[in-house]
Amino acid sequence: MFSMIDSMYTPLEKRAKVKFDRDDKAVEFMALATKMLKEAVAKIKHELPYIDCEVPEIFVANIPGTTLGQCFYDGSTRGFILLHRNYLDEFDIGYIQETGLHELAHWVVWKIYGSYNARTDSFVKPHGREFRYIMSLLGKYGKAARATRSSPSVDYSIAKMRHEGLDVNHAMIATISQKFTQPRTNSPRAVLAQAAAENKTVAKPAHGKQMRYAYSCNCSGRVHWMTTVSHNRIMRKERSFRCIHCNANIAVKN
Repeated sequence: MFSMIDSMYTPLEKRAKVKFDRDDKAVEFMALATKMLKEAVAKIKHELPYIDCEVPEIFVANIPGTTLGQCFYDGSTRGFILLHRNYLDEFDIGYIQETGLHELAHWVVWKIYGSYNARTDSFVKPHGREFRYIMSLLGKYGKAARATRSSPSVDYSIAKMRHEGLDVNHAMIATISQKFTQPRTNSPRAVLAQAAAENKTVAKPAHGKQMRYAYSCNCSGRVHWMTTVSHNRIMRKERSFRCIHCNANIAVKN
């Protein structure tokens, strides 16, 4: 039965199960977030020009619990990002740069892959390789995201802890700063990058991981590292894969 309370909420608010803020400050935050995310989408489209993806609608609300932000999407082109009002009030720019781009990456992954990645023959995980790839295009992983002590990642992490009522001392700040200023040289991504620089065709990214085989496409200098399973399927001519950038079939690197 349709109630009076239901009539007070828009369909999007019913889906998010929260009332959106529409005061002047919320509108200002939404405009700022939309501008920043438009720049991020333009950066993604520069790397992936054939991707049809626009900036989703941005809303602000006091989200229950400790959720920093949410991304809602469906099978059509409709989608929206919900940002937490309290974090915007306390740490607006850094919050948008971190959580806003994080939720945008979820949206872009959904637009590209949906829930299943045919290239890897696997379901898309919330923070899997597809998500990490999109975040890398935004400079949020690797050296680009760990450049300076005063980076938004460091400052936002500290502000978030203070907002949750934690007593942030100098030792905790030093630990957080070290986390973001020292890149991981032994990570699988770093190992494969080093292998590509040394022109290797086979590499093992980490203990317990599958061997990776180097493949090339029409892109200049780009290396695709395929797992043993995918490599064997290609060799048996059961599967073929295309580069997400040039849309050409990849082949074993000589």
